[in-house]
Amino acid sequence: RPVAVAGRILAPDDAPATAVLTPVDAHAPEADRATTDAEGRFTLSAGGRAGDYLVIATPRGPRSAAPTATRVTVNGSPVHLDVVLRHRAPTLGR
Repeated sequence: RPVAVAGRILAPDDAPATAVLTPVDAHAPEADRATTDAEGRFTLSAGGRAGDYLVIATPRGPRSAAPTATRVTVNGSPVHLDVVLRHRAPTLGR
């Protein structure tokens, strides 16, 4: 399976983060799915298609980090993507 997007996901404190990565495009609501390893690294094939994708990083574990979406363009060469997750906004009224 050819790698289209690869990189690392970091927590807000810059430590490796566990997250599920999903690339989404207009042709496939979920072109692939990957989970980071212990160092926060991941690889995605994006369904083997070139195009524009929204890569959604959904943190696993404690709910201190918010999901993050990043646009990438896949055009035949692997795209490197590092994401630092942001703190989740506090919920008012709780």
